[in-house]
Amino acid sequence: MVGCVGETLGGGVVVPALVARTDAKVGNASEAGQAAWLDAFFDVRIDDLTNPANSVTAFGSTSIIR
Repeated sequence: MVGCVGETLGGGVVVPALVARTDAKVGNASEAGQAAWLDAFFDVRIDDLTNPANSVTAFGSTSIIR
């Protein structure tokens, strides 16, 4: 099932990459504090959705063929 930790979406591993980017931004959750880490994770996820490598898959994109 896509969306589980370690599963792929669009050819890449999703959650571990987001966690790694969050850790690089603020440190791990025990260093940054759970609330600060989670806030940073959501920032990273929003950035991932709005600025994907493939602009056709961007959140809110109108260029996706339906």
